[in-house]
Amino acid sequence: MRTQTYMHRLLLTLLLLTTGFLVSEVDAQACSCGRASPAMLVRGAEQVFVARAGKVTPNANGSDMHFEVLYSMRGVASKSFIWKRGKGKAPCMPSYKKGDISVLFVSQGQLSVCAGNYGMAGQAVALPSYLRSSRSKISKLKEPEMQVLLKHALDGYLHKRPIWVEYSPLGGKSIQIDSTEIRIRSRWKKKVPKRDAIKFFEALRSGPILYLSGRYRGEGIRFRVILFATSTGYELMHKEVVEE
Repeated sequence: MRTQTYMHRLLLTLLLLTTGFLVSEVDAQACSCGRASPAMLVRGAEQVFVARAGKVTPNANGSDMHFEVLYSMRGVASKSFIWKRGKGKAPCMPSYKKGDISVLFVSQGQLSVCAGNYGMAGQAVALPSYLRSSRSKISKLKEPEMQVLLKHALDGYLHKRPIWVEYSPLGGKSIQIDSTEIRIRSRWKKKVPKRDAIKFFEALRSGPILYLSGRYRGEGIRFRVILFATSTGYELMHKEVVEE
């Protein structure tokens, strides 16, 4: 019984960890899209930006979907984008709900699944690659940014033991999250128990976009958190926490 439970958890973990790839692969196969790397998707678009879906208004040929542009990565920067859709729903037309935040790959004013428009659930794992491929400016995370990212990532997995993190830009700093102290080191000066250490896969900021992914072996989780910095705080764009 214990072996079956472990195998079920392992299969679920593998499924969820590859959610982004699965979403994109299924959508792309349904539309007979060719395989494309993040760099190819960026190069193939006239404009690439992070945007929030807004209202839909009718037009003579169908409808207009309005987007608020939050961060421009490639092409002419603008504050808004209007996607002019025809009547009905084409097989390879992406779908967005009001308030959805995702990366839009625009060519000739249109959005297509084959161009990389899967929605954030299918894009989150590749977002750092989109940023690097578009030559967006990437910087290190600051202490308050790291604190709010880790608070989202470790919600429900905190304890009174200190947690160790290797992240050289903030080496020597300590972050307090509720009753847990996060001790940040430039490098491991002494052996730290694996159960008390977090390994980061990606930790970066690009414009208002904050991104953190990693693994906390002691609690058996992998996480990915994406935040959008506003004038009043941080808005959660995407969060995944998967138990291994």
